[in-house]
Amino acid sequence: MTNVADSEDRVSGILKNDGERMIPEFHQSTLIYAEHIQRYLALEGVCAGKKVLDIASGSGYGTQILGGFASEVIGVDISGEAIQYARIHYNSETVEFRQGSCSYIPIEDNSVDVVVSFETIEHLDDYVTFLDEIQRVLSPDGICIISTPNDIESPPENHFHIHEFKYEELDSLLKERFAFVESYFQTSFKGIYLSKLSEAVETGSQKVEVQNFAPIEPDRVLYFFFICSNEKPVTEILSTFAIGEHLSGRDDNAFMAAKNAEILRAGDRLWEQEKSLDSLTVKNIELDSTNIELDSANRKLTSDLEAILTSPSYRLVLRIRKLLKR
Repeated sequence: MTNVADSEDRVSGILKNDGERMIPEFHQSTLIYAEHIQRYLALEGVCAGKKVLDIASGSGYGTQILGGFASEVIGVDISGEAIQYARIHYNSETVEFRQGSCSYIPIEDNSVDVVVSFETIEHLDDYVTFLDEIQRVLSPDGICIISTPNDIESPPENHFHIHEFKYEELDSLLKERFAFVESYFQTSFKGIYLSKLSEAVETGSQKVEVQNFAPIEPDRVLYFFFICSNEKPVTEILSTFAIGEHLSGRDDNAFMAAKNAEILRAGDRLWEQEKSLDSLTVKNIELDSTNIELDSANRKLTSDLEAILTSPSYRLVLRIRKLLKR
């Protein structure tokens, strides 16, 4: 049963920020926003003038981006709230949203030129059926584009992710199904941006020359990005650089100061624990000494008692007691 608060949220077009999906109104100007938007913008050359399926379209922002250069885009998501939010915010002449699951996509066979699946496969238990569905709806010469987090680099506490992939695992799975699989990577290492002030204050894209001073190792990238097809794709995805949230030396200094303070606090706690342990050790030594004294006193009392019980005077007392009883 739907409660009143949930109903009001849907009517007003507010999608709850529960961490499962990126929502521009909550995440704009963050690194998460930048990396999600970058994926869709990178597809202009691949999707221009084509019919596209955006599977697991979430809040719909990416479907709208695709609709800016594709001839037609269908966004499909299992969440009714997400679909309603997307329809309120992102419907257009070239964009349509449908509710449906990844195990049965509400699209006809061989009906789309491009399938876009960003951060979807890791949410699915039956990802094999999902790949079967992609092949079913994709035209014979179509292109499938899949991105997913790198299992090695991804934070382990994301409870929305059922199965994350290592590169070789997903690469092998896709090559079993498609004749051509091209590997790309997306990562979020720190970057330095030099530009005119007029360009820096604008949101949008500028052409920049990327100088790479720290070569990227495949196992250390955050996301795998695969382009799959049965005919070799003509268009390649251009390398791009996306700017996210603010970072400065002051931020680094504040971060290090906080870390140092945390280390100092941990050191203080450890010192207190060591003091407490030293105190307990002293008490144990004192108890051991007391036990030794008590043991010595006990042995002396036992010896004295044995001496009394075996003495002539004690035997005489016993004889007198027996006579008195008679």
